[in-house]
Amino acid sequence: MTALENLMSRLAAIRDPGLHGSLVRDFLESHEPVELVDVLASLLARASDEHYRVLYDSFVDVFVADSVIPIPYHVTQEIYRIAGRRNERAVALMLLDPPPLRRADGWSGDPDPEILDLTLGERKSFARRLDRDLLARMTRVTEPEVLRILLSNPRLTESDVVGIAARRPNTVSALTEVVRRRRWRVASTVRMALVNNPYLPPRLAVLLVPGLPRQERARLRHTPGLHPLIAEMSASLSPHPGGTSSPDSAPR
Repeated sequence: MTALENLMSRLAAIRDPGLHGSLVRDFLESHEPVELVDVLASLLARASDEHYRVLYDSFVDVFVADSVIPIPYHVTQEIYRIAGRRNERAVALMLLDPPPLRRADGWSGDPDPEILDLTLGERKSFARRLDRDLLARMTRVTEPEVLRILLSNPRLTESDVVGIAARRPNTVSALTEVVRRRRWRVASTVRMALVNNPYLPPRLAVLLVPGLPRQERARLRHTPGLHPLIAEMSASLSPHPGGTSSPDSAPR
């Protein structure tokens, strides 16, 4: 049994999905860099396959839970070195953290004046309500505390979340909240909206690419205006990358 198959078997034995992250964190902390490269490379190549999707999404959950890569810096450097030596570019791309193409520093969203005049507590309360018209207005709020509640609202629709994910300008914190919510992140429409948004940090965007359907993933290689790492991740997962990779840069 390979290390990836063993990890899949252990994940399948855990009935509570909330514990999947703990298994992934334990795996990242307890294995040598060379083993991590092997498993990550194998998993990235299979991430769009239904059989491996839950495991890959569990890795993504861990990688997006915090604002930094969940691997110690010295281990990250060694993984990056080994991945480069083995030409496992997709693994290396998971460890890079360049700035997004665009930033909306100081921008606080564009809710209607009535919503804007509410206190933070009132906005949180409104995000819990089931009124569809009100929820549509609340999707323009960018505060992560409010969005966290809104994204859990059972009356929110995929179309609503696509609107949040596609909005430009947008804040890193608002887009990150959508990425962290697996329920919405796994929808290909939401995922594509996020990947195509130049305000999303590339570190998060490249993690979303492997889980896309192959046809949509292939289109990213020819979509203008995307961060180069996104197209490179798509190319690195293709059987025929076609030499589209960009120059190496060390993880930060």
